[in-house]
Amino acid sequence: MVPGEARLLVEMRDLSSAKLEALGAKIRKRVEAIAGESGLRIEMIRRGRNEPALADGGIAGRIEATARGLGLGTMRMASGAGHDAQMMARVMPMGMVFVPSAGGVSHSPREWTEWEDCERGARVLREVVLGLAG
Repeated sequence: MVPGEARLLVEMRDLSSAKLEALGAKIRKRVEAIAGESGLRIEMIRRGRNEPALADGGIAGRIEATARGLGLGTMRMASGAGHDAQMMARVMPMGMVFVPSAGGVSHSPREWTEWEDCERGARVLREVVLGLAG
């Protein structure tokens, strides 16, 4: 059976608005070429757009300093995921505390984080929040 209609949702993530725009233009160009080659009618609709949100340098620094003060290692990471923090960054400085996932797997049913690492992350978060509330 050949469907009469199909729908596809494409979600793009990057820390650069310019890269997202360029990728969107490439996708549109390729879709238009496919439509022309195949005789299909393809409609593209932008349903929404959320600007990339960078963590506030001061808050990221506090998170790192707090973790080090608790004897924990740190690594700066960019998150491509659409977190609540992305929306909050519109109204206030934002930062995130990440904890290690086994094998680096996240946002998957296979994701696993040891409880000790969850507790360490919670301690970092608690100390940073209390320090900011100061």
